[in-house]
Amino acid sequence: MESSTLLEAMACGKAVIATDVGATSTVIDSPDVGMLIPPQDPLAISEALEKLLNDYEKKIRMGKNARKKTLSN
Repeated sequence: MESSTLLEAMACGKAVIATDVGATSTVIDSPDVGMLIPPQDPLAISEALEKLLNDYEKKIRMGKNARKKTLSN
């Protein structure tokens, strides 16, 4: 995911899951704003998706924190 796409999703208050490549870890620098997973790890992707799908409060909280982070920069 390009960092601009990542920032756009975060600015819209969406919880994001992204692979840890390039500058992604500088954008998602805390588990409070997004989930970083290893590249080319389908199991990690499915586990991250399952966590967000099963925890509505976490998804909402993560999206709010992500938006707050993008607005503060």
